Amino acid sequence: MIMLSWFHIVMSFFFGVIFFIVFYIQKLKAPVYYFSFGELIYGIKTSIRLKAFLLRFTIIFIYGFLVSLIFSNVSITILSSFWGSFMIIWPGILNPYKVDSRLKDKTKLVILFYMLFIMSSALISFLGFLTFSYIRPLAKEYADSFFVKNRFVLLLGDFIFSAVVMWIIKLLLRLFDKEIKLMSHWKDE
Repeated sequence: MIMLSWFHIVMSFFFGVIFFIVFYIQKLKAPVYYFSFGELIYGIKTSIRLKAFLLRFTIIFIYGFLVSLIFSNVSITILSSFWGSFMIIWPGILNPYKVDSRLKDKTKLVILFYMLFIMSSALISFLGFLTFSYIRPLAKEYADSFFVKNRFVLLLGDFIFSAVVMWIIKLLLRLFDKEIKLMSHWKDE
């Protein structure tokens, strides 16, 4: 059984607010790549870029990674992404009846997708936590060897590795920049 202290709860809520702010900034700075599942289900958005899904996954993954860097506690990582994703979707859950009357039948589907967003955010941030917990010993060993011997070989290896990773990322971003046309399930009368 996991016991949470008040410190864990307060820190989870604080970092949940940061989670919320990160997505709010994304909505302001990159609205092309921001989407909500409600917009997709209701047909408000008729197309979406695959890069938007990749970006959302990456943001949540890096968030989990960074929170686990600050706190080596899986509870804070998962609970803060839960709080943050809940803050993002709670207006849609509390006010599902402010939807256009033609779309009332999709309210339950939207709430289901919102719940899936909360659970998937917690899962993806947990993956970030796991990744950090596996990388930490390797990074420590690498840092120890970097400062002791073969600095030039390590720097050259870092440069080559970084160049390959950047090339792969650019390739994936080009592939994921394609737009998906979504079927509109309702028409204006």
